[in-house]
Amino acid sequence: MDFNLLPLLPELFLAIVAMGMLMVGAFHGNSITSVVSWFSAGAIIIAFFILLAANWSGVPVLNGMFALTPFAAVVKIFIMLGLVISIALSVRYLAQENLSRFEYPVLVLFAGIGMMLMVSAQSLLALYMALSFSHFPFMYWPRSGALACGHLRQA
Repeated sequence: MDFNLLPLLPELFLAIVAMGMLMVGAFHGNSITSVVSWFSAGAIIIAFFILLAANWSGVPVLNGMFALTPFAAVVKIFIMLGLVISIALSVRYLAQENLSRFEYPVLVLFAGIGMMLMVSAQSLLALYMALSFSHFPFMYWPRSGALACGHLRQA
């Protein structure tokens, strides 16, 4: 059995950071949304450098469920770029619309982890798991009030 998890290190790092940010936000509430957002963006940048240092030769991970091929690595770079941009652009907007919730950057991280795992998937089981992981934030949004309907203004 192959336990070489180094090709999945960016995803593992982001998962640990996302769970940590979820705990920090749960203890401090929505007043710390900006800190959680910028820390999440910083964690994505660190994961970017971890990805650059990884072996892109397509080594199978977890008995062939995942592999970090050059194509997957390039797509992961674009995914991380999109995640950082979406978090950075949302900080001020959410504050202006009084929608600041610490869960938003954490859910963006979870969605990004799912996308990154989906790109590396080499089997249908891994693809299903990544799709479920990526779908997690969408299961949360309908229960979060105004965020589910976009910005609702009181006129």
